[in-house]
Amino acid sequence: MAEGGFAVSYLRTSHPGGPLTERDRARPRQMRRIVRAQLRHWGLADLVESAQLVVTELVTNAFQHGWGDEVRIHLSRTAETVKVEVRTGPMPVPRPRRVPAGRPVAAGCPGPRAAFPHPAPFAPDDRLAERGRGLILVEALAQEWGVHTDGGTVWCVLTVSHKPDGTL
Repeated sequence: MAEGGFAVSYLRTSHPGGPLTERDRARPRQMRRIVRAQLRHWGLADLVESAQLVVTELVTNAFQHGWGDEVRIHLSRTAETVKVEVRTGPMPVPRPRRVPAGRPVAAGCPGPRAAFPHPAPFAPDDRLAERGRGLILVEALAQEWGVHTDGGTVWCVLTVSHKPDGTL
């Protein structure tokens, strides 16, 4: 049962599939700040760094690969978890990638592992690429993550390491 929730959305200023405008490139940074403030408001400062990283990756993917006119982030929490959902229009279902050695960075993710048993491999010339590792980071930080069947919402669940009152 959810104990709280929060949502914010932005209209895209660039054309889907095209180069991002300066305003759209700034959206992940803006959403990071909003998430940080909301988590602190909830007394969950220990989740700020992990949440900001997954929000950055998911929001960036939504602006780069989504086809909707709007990108929406929704946070919901229980005593034990915070769920991050990023929604845009339909987009190709994301697949985690593997490091060049062919071994996944993190394992034990029940959602996408069932749907994607074979992560997309990096090509040899991708080893130094600055892109393409976002879902590996999400998988490493989240308790679980997945994609809604509509293909337009990617979500992840982060575990609260303490109760909001500061006790373990």
